[in-house]
Amino acid sequence: MLDAATYTPRLKTHFRETIRPAMKEEFGYKNDMQIPRLDKIVLNMGLGEALQNAKLLDAAEADVLGQPIADDTELWAHCEQTGGGFAELLTRVAGGADRRLLEQARALGVYVRLAEIVTELGADLRRERCYLPRDRL
Repeated sequence: MLDAATYTPRLKTHFRETIRPAMKEEFGYKNDMQIPRLDKIVLNMGLGEALQNAKLLDAAEADVLGQPIADDTELWAHCEQTGGGFAELLTRVAGGADRRLLEQARALGVYVRLAEIVTELGADLRRERCYLPRDRL
């Protein structure tokens, strides 16, 4: 677990070291107190299914903490949580309630998320985030 006393979130560091100086220069702020600040960042994740599947909770925690995905099982759990859950939600919003339809939507969402991971691999690596297990690179 992270040591809360010494840990600084990556976004906070990036904001302080990169974004604030860029805003000061771009907008011509004379005083650091004029630069807008971040008060709070809230991450919302739907984790209702984690009650039945502990791997989903582990995948969500790893994603928030920026931990690498270790193997195919973790990759699949991540895709089920993000892609599958989202696709099922969209299907329900559109009026789909049939169990088989929801399962198909969830499966499609998993595969869409996998394709998205491959498509965005370059950008993710530049942000020091990789959703593929190291042995798959």
